[in-house]
Amino acid sequence: MGADLEALLKEVRDIRSSVEKLESIIEQRLLGEEEPLEDEKLAIKEYEENKAKNRLELVSLEDTMRQLGVQRTSRKKSR
Repeated sequence: MGADLEALLKEVRDIRSSVEKLESIIEQRLLGEEEPLEDEKLAIKEYEENKAKNRLELVSLEDTMRQLGVQRTSRKKSR
């Protein structure tokens, strides 16, 4: 019975390895490997600089939407 358990454990490990490889392929295809655009690079750089200097501020989404004059739309909950 110990041999059966060892064989089962090996099979589970092999399946796990295959699933991890598939996940990697899916992530590469869905997310892509594109370089960020220049404006995105600039935004990332500014964010990182502000983060390093503790100059980031969390703001309420509702307050920001109100300031911009954007109205929230209601969505029906799916059942």
